[in-house]
Amino acid sequence: DMLLYDLVKTMNMGRTAFQAKVKELTGMSPIDYLTTVRINRACFLLRNSSNNINEIAYSVGYSDPKYFSRVFKRTMGVTPTQYKNSALERQDIPDHTEKEPAV
Repeated sequence: DMLLYDLVKTMNMGRTAFQAKVKELTGMSPIDYLTTVRINRACFLLRNSSNNINEIAYSVGYSDPKYFSRVFKRTMGVTPTQYKNSALERQDIPDHTEKEPAV
């Protein structure tokens, strides 16, 4: 992933050292951490914006909305559309996770 390569370069670390540090700090590989951040942000946007799935996919860093949907389903157990529809159905139920996720 180009973003991770840029981070390694910016941090002035070797790839292996960077991966070890991210794993130490987060308990996840860099790519798993990045995926988690992107999917959490997508969940927030699906619950709180009127953007369509393609727009959300692009805004969280995926250049291919179909790939985004596959990753989302693998991570969340439902498609982005199913997630958005269930969020709309539960709109009257307060959700304590409504604040925007930190990056």
